[in-house]
Amino acid sequence: MAPRWPPCSAMLLTTSRRSFSFRRPHSRHHLHHLPRVYHDGFYGAFRGRAAIAEMLEEHFWGAAKDFKWDMLDPAMAGQVGYARFLFSYMSTLPEFEGQRVIFDGMACFHFENGLITEYFEIFEAAVAQAQIGFAAERIAKFAARKARRLRDTAPAAAHLSAVQGPTHD
Repeated sequence: MAPRWPPCSAMLLTTSRRSFSFRRPHSRHHLHHLPRVYHDGFYGAFRGRAAIAEMLEEHFWGAAKDFKWDMLDPAMAGQVGYARFLFSYMSTLPEFEGQRVIFDGMACFHFENGLITEYFEIFEAAVAQAQIGFAAERIAKFAARKARRLRDTAPAAAHLSAVQGPTHD
């Protein structure tokens, strides 16, 4: 049976079929279909197809099941595509097992030869975390860590260096 991955090509944004369910593949022969860089809204950036496959294995399928991903309002500009999305899954974390989570966000895709080379998403992770019952302190800790990670990027540093006034370091 062929692996059931979200299509990692420009067809993702140009086809009429923009709703995807995906399951854990039975083998690792699918690696060439993965992007080279995957910026996950929960777990951060993963570079290299093996690292992305490991992230999917441990974090996606290790913590959830029954994924559904709807791409809405896609747009392409040259080799870059954007889409608003709805994403849902069923938590398999022991303390939150069976909780259905849904959130929306924005995705950016960079393409080369019709395949995704880099994927970046942004969404309100606290919305997902609150739905499965994370304590407010846990959500706040995650948000602070994500804020630090953003501030450590070169684009954020350049942006903040051009702004006058306090930057809340």
